[in-house]
Parts: sequence; structure tokens; C-alpha cells
Amino acid sequence: HSSVVAINTDPLDVLQGWAIMVAAFICHFNIFRIDGELRATERRKIRRVVHIAIPGIATSIYITGGLMGYFYFGGAVQNNVLVNFHDNPLMSVARVALSLTNTFKLPLIVSPLRVSLQE
Repeated sequence: HSSVVAINTDPLDVLQGWAIMVAAFICHFNIFRIDGELRATERRKIRRVVHIAIPGIATSIYITGGLMGYFYFGGAVQNNVLVNFHDNPLMSVARVALSLTNTFKLPLIVSPLRVSLQE
């Protein structure tokens, strides 16, 4: 797309992008509680899984999806790339699936908050 920018020098845009990436990892704070409940022999295994999953798998998926949307739509890409496909029934199914995912991950966010407030 002709409006794709290789390097963005606007600090506000860079900070907005950083905020989106941080929000993408919002549920990963649960690992501290999980780590505290594991036996010492299992901690090495979970640390290996975390070091592969977060920087390797999750970040790669987020960056690939973001770049694909940006390259396809350029500067006209919406915050939710699925909105750009407004007449596509398959993308409507994807929007519903994303809504359900966000609804069902709410307990993962609220549970550690509840435990923190009780302590």
C-alpha cells in the first residue's frame, strides 16, 4: 500500500503502538501465581515454556498480524483490523469469536485482582 511508512518518527504514534503491544500481554501476569504454586523441579519447565511462548510464539503472531493489516490497508487500517473487512461474513464470524474470547478471559484478569485485594 502506498501509505505504508517504514520508520515512524512521531513519538506519540510510537507510544500508542507500545501501549497496544503491552495490552496484548495483559493476562500474562498470572504466571507469577502459577510459578509460586509449582514445585521446584517443575519451575524450570514452566520458565522454559514462558521463554518460548511469550517472546517467540505470541510476539511473532502479534507482529505478523499487525504488519499484514498495515501492509494491506496502509494508513487506513483501523485499530481493529477486522473492521476493515466490513462486508465479509467470515470476518463477522471472527469478530464474534474475538468478542467471546475477550468475554471469557475476564475471569483471568479479575481473579488475580481479587486475590491482591484480599491480601
